[in-house]
Amino acid sequence: MKFLKLKYLTPKEIRLAIRVALNTISDIVNGYWFCFAKKREVDFLYTNKIVLQQNLMPHPPKVHNINTAIKIIESIHIMPNEIFSFSRAIGKPSKKKGFIPSRSIMGDKVEDSIGGGICQLSGLIYYISLIGNLGIIERYNHSVDIYNEETRFTPLGSDATVVYGYKDLKLKNTSKSPINFKFKIDDKYLTVELNHCNEYELKQRKVAFREKHTDSQEIIVETLIDGVINNISVYKKLTPTTD
Repeated sequence: MKFLKLKYLTPKEIRLAIRVALNTISDIVNGYWFCFAKKREVDFLYTNKIVLQQNLMPHPPKVHNINTAIKIIESIHIMPNEIFSFSRAIGKPSKKKGFIPSRSIMGDKVEDSIGGGICQLSGLIYYISLIGNLGIIERYNHSVDIYNEETRFTPLGSDATVVYGYKDLKLKNTSKSPINFKFKIDDKYLTVELNHCNEYELKQRKVAFREKHTDSQEIIVETLIDGVINNISVYKKLTPTTD
């Protein structure tokens, strides 16, 4: 039956199925598969939080997709040494799950895709995880920078693109406290709270992003953690957009 099902898949769907299978094998080999955080009921209170706010630049389909993803992520509580995987939490965005087409960066272009816009959410989670001293296992920056200083809603270098089956955001709770992400969204702002327990307060780090422009239309961004280079992201420069 599985063979018959595979027979009617498009080449793109077959490639995705293979990628997902290979990722699963990699997660098992690396020991991640048994450590993924999941939706759970909790019997404790989060008494402390780190807060990070970004401009939203609202676009109705984008806001819809972000709200749909938020409902899933907020139900996940990450115990010490557990791993949060954005792709595992959300899965493949689909209409069946409530996602709709919205603008997103696909390769070097801005196109509509199901679930478009939720990368602002993954980027915000990545950014606050850097501040909260969580372990970054996997993260990819976008390949291009389509914004300018007037339209940019987050520092260049703080983004985290997620493409189901290909690119994920994986974070490890290296603290001694359970943690959870909560969000607030309004007409102007998207806010994330990294919640944790008071007796195991998270150490906050100073995060900065330093840009270096080159003659080849590339931008190199150094991520500085407490003044030390932690990561380097490279972007192509494209025409700015307003969303």
